[in-house]
Amino acid sequence: MADAPREFPDAPRVGVGAVILDGTRVLLARRGRAPSAGKWSIPGGLVDVGERLEDTLLREIEEESGLRVRLLGLCGVIDRVVREQDAVRYHYVIIDYAAEPVAGSSWTSSTGTTPPKGSRTWSTEPAPSSQPKALNQEARFDEALARDP
Repeated sequence: MADAPREFPDAPRVGVGAVILDGTRVLLARRGRAPSAGKWSIPGGLVDVGERLEDTLLREIEEESGLRVRLLGLCGVIDRVVREQDAVRYHYVIIDYAAEPVAGSSWTSSTGTTPPKGSRTWSTEPAPSSQPKALNQEARFDEALARDP
């Protein structure tokens, strides 16, 4: 089955993300695709048809970072609509969870390859050293850090 178009979609795309906490640090990944390509974001991805939200998130995190995590609970929901003139260029509904690492390494992917230098970082702020970030993440980090363990 062909992937549904991300640009100018016929329906919203559902995505998941994880604020992965290690003490007061959070794992960030540099986005490789539009929208927000090149910006720092929390790891995650789109839900496949028939896949549960939590299963998608666990799969995406392991594929992208090599980490296995424990989900701590829902962190928030974002409804992101990007318009271009009279059309909707992107429409994502993104469900974010708080999580903590339980095994693996954030420096290798599940395929055994090392991500490109600068594509992953543990940070104590929403984006490393004033680098551009995707979406408005400060609130997500604050919400996740405020959770009772």
